[in-house]
Amino acid sequence: FGVDLFRGPHELMLIVLCAIFPLVMMYFYVPQVMKLLILTSSIEMMRRKNIIHEVEHSIRRKRRFFITRLVHCLKGYARRILKQDSQRSSRELETARMREIKDVFDMYEVDCPSRPGVKYVPGHAVSNFFIQLGMEMDKDEVHDVIQELGDGEDGIMYDQTVDFLGGYTTHALTDQMIDAVFVDIDRDNKNPQLKFDNEITEDEFCAKLSQINAYFGTKGSSGGADSLIDWLDWSVISFKINVALKTEERLTAEGPETTSTRVFSPQTFRALLKNGTQL
Repeated sequence: FGVDLFRGPHELMLIVLCAIFPLVMMYFYVPQVMKLLILTSSIEMMRRKNIIHEVEHSIRRKRRFFITRLVHCLKGYARRILKQDSQRSSRELETARMREIKDVFDMYEVDCPSRPGVKYVPGHAVSNFFIQLGMEMDKDEVHDVIQELGDGEDGIMYDQTVDFLGGYTTHALTDQMIDAVFVDIDRDNKNPQLKFDNEITEDEFCAKLSQINAYFGTKGSSGGADSLIDWLDWSVISFKINVALKTEERLTAEGPETTSTRVFSPQTFRALLKNGTQL
């Protein structure tokens, strides 16, 4: 009789343990488990801040170096149009900065073997030279700089380097320079009907830069063609430059091809170079 008396409560307890208790556990803990599962499988939980900072630093460094080369190229182009004295423009650097560059140059300069009486920084020391000035470069960038500032030598020359660093320190392009570049590109349009139409396309701008310096027309890691397009995209988006799109039809080996290109007016072109070349 005693066993029958306690059978009911025992069965009720078993029902609670086997059915109700698991349901309660599922209600409270399953959402928490799912949340943790989603978070732990998310890239946000797996990322390492130090790696992200290194990547961001590398991107900023490469963009800074590219902008320096772009400004140097555009300043030389504008000076030729305006017929300014390049030596005077090269001395735009502040006196203190000039002294710093000269001191660092003196640390690494040696006699140029093919030019008696001429000093230069040899190729193997170029990277350390720019590191002393706060500019880190990879091997490809060092090679490009030697090609641009070496005057045919395996190293960099003082005057060319000072002129180049003028774009790094006093990087601002004047309105006169920007307007001169715009008018010259607009005038060189191959289509006579489009000359002096007060607008230039992205393709015309890129083509002109590649004519001035082959680096901006060379694709791949050793060139700057891809970086130029990336810079244009970054500048237009970051500074909200309101550019129009123009559809053009080109004749290719496979037949007519329709492409879209950005169109710059004098105002948007000035905004592009003013904002996009800020270091």
